[in-house]
Amino acid sequence: MTSCELSQTGDEREREVREVIQEVIEENSSCTADEDCELAPTSNSCFGSCLSAISTEGVAVLRDAIDDLDKGICAGPQEDGCPYFSPDCPDGVPVCIDNQCTHLELK
Repeated sequence: MTSCELSQTGDEREREVREVIQEVIEENSSCTADEDCELAPTSNSCFGSCLSAISTEGVAVLRDAIDDLDKGICAGPQEDGCPYFSPDCPDGVPVCIDNQCTHLELK
């Protein structure tokens, strides 16, 4: 049994990290025009992930939250034997739809 299995499970860790990141994005996605939005990286030390649409002002808040996760719950899971995954991500652009920044996928 690896120390990854002895500590918080990967699924629990991933769920908690995703919840924190999603909450920051939801709280920082207001916009009035496409220019108010950008695609920001949400990958962290626990797992890789795709870009997410967020307000330009919210990017720093998101970076700070990810930094806190990397220093906390995500500190060292790979050293503990936990795998690191990165998904294939679609290309897209940030747009403002119904006053919310949205990642519009390009086909």
